[in-house]
Amino acid sequence: MSDPVHVVIIGASVARVATAKQLVKSLGSQRMRVTIIDKVGQFYCLPMATRGVVNKDFAKKTWFPLDEWVQGSPPHELVHGTVSEVHTSHVVVKETGTTYPYNYLVVASGMSYCAPFQFQTTNPAEWLKASHAYIDQIAKATEILLVGDGSTGVELAAKLKTTHPNKHVILLHSKEWLLPEDAPLKFRRGVTDRPSVEIEADWLIPTIGETETQTSFMDELLASSALELIHPQTRALRVSPTLQLVHDNFSHIFAVRDVNDTLGIKMAYRAYTQGNIAGENLARLIKHHQANQGEHTDSKPPPQLKEYKPPSTGSRSLALGTNNAIALIPGGWTVSGWLVGVFKRSSVMLWQINSLLNKPMGR
Repeated sequence: MSDPVHVVIIGASVARVATAKQLVKSLGSQRMRVTIIDKVGQFYCLPMATRGVVNKDFAKKTWFPLDEWVQGSPPHELVHGTVSEVHTSHVVVKETGTTYPYNYLVVASGMSYCAPFQFQTTNPAEWLKASHAYIDQIAKATEILLVGDGSTGVELAAKLKTTHPNKHVILLHSKEWLLPEDAPLKFRRGVTDRPSVEIEADWLIPTIGETETQTSFMDELLASSALELIHPQTRALRVSPTLQLVHDNFSHIFAVRDVNDTLGIKMAYRAYTQGNIAGENLARLIKHHQANQGEHTDSKPPPQLKEYKPPSTGSRSLALGTNNAIALIPGGWTVSGWLVGVFKRSSVMLWQINSLLNKPMGR
């Protein structure tokens, strides 16, 4: 009988959940154990956070408990803690000093963000309390300045103006057109308004996106590598198209979405795609490993793994207030208006996440 395979996943968000779900779906739970280690122990839907900045009732909807999702699927487990060290065959949890051995590792620790999209606590109740206090501060302000040229700033500016029509909301950016340059110019023009103004504000909201890639726990492991596997500025991990680290000694380690150096802006649907690919590739590697156990040599050829190919544009949508939105659809077409706004307000992403987490991951 083959030895059990242990997979450790660091983090619990879109890409991590997709990886675990796809892995168990492709391989089953026989002779395999998945351990998810996360400092919060709950799923936080960051892409929906802009709505939570202006709506206290919606803010609590961005949190999803994971205990039943993982622990309802023995022998898999969820560990609440922060990974402080990663070694070739095990990781260490800071709070307890406990070591967790692994055959395969998935690094999906994500990034750090500024308030109000992330607060300095790992307790969801304290996080929600800080979020509500932030909303109260916004309600008191009369002049609100947002800094950033991405989709977060655009959506939040529109939501603030819709929720507080009497407030002066300013979005400050440095480029000719809003949004990243991988979006078609027509789409970027559709969301850009470029008045020249003298800026005065009594409340500043940074919407510049991520501030730090959370990969410091990988430093000691990768320090001896001849290749530069951690980008010195972005702290992103270098991966091959199969999402494995680009070094033969670390091919049993995967890195998905926010923490890797794949091209393209950080978007939830791309993270989900990468999670599925990583999960399927892990399943193929584990099947190959188990099939070769007991053989004197690796008699069976290595499996062909799936590759992630960044989309040239892809679909995306932006809410431009309560009754309006603009969307980029496949083919490069741009549509806007109240009907797109209805779709955007329907919380499709929250429905998808509920669907993903509504039963234990092994089922």
